[in-house]
Amino acid sequence: MSDTGIKFAKDGKTIDSTDPDDYNFWTKYPPLNLLEKKTVTITSTTSVCEGTEVVNHDYDFVPMVLGTVRKTTGPRYFMPASDFDSVHCDFGTIPVLQFDYAVFDSKVEVYWMAYCALMGSQYCPLSDQVFYVDLYFYLFELGKEFP
Repeated sequence: MSDTGIKFAKDGKTIDSTDPDDYNFWTKYPPLNLLEKKTVTITSTTSVCEGTEVVNHDYDFVPMVLGTVRKTTGPRYFMPASDFDSVHCDFGTIPVLQFDYAVFDSKVEVYWMAYCALMGSQYCPLSDQVFYVDLYFYLFELGKEFP
């Protein structure tokens, strides 16, 4: 029985190899599988406008993670989003929402800041703000099966 599909072998490897690690791409093994989505709720208050949230995972490998942030209602945005105008600020200040994350063996740390910026200074928003960070955990390894 012949093997069908699209294959891109790595330099120095042949297209006849049966080892998934000899390929850059092989349709027999989906290249990017979504394992799960986890959502982190972030609340910025008038006195707390930055922090770190920890999301644990139990994979035996470090997954590939993509994250987006969204307001309590409305569409998702990649950071930073200029139209988070409901981050209530004084006149003349600019609402800013920033987030970043680092992936480790057993956790993801989400770093966030929501503030009003005026000429290099930062002030917490004038009211409580709720944001959601959606973390998408992916399996990205040819030949690796779902845990």
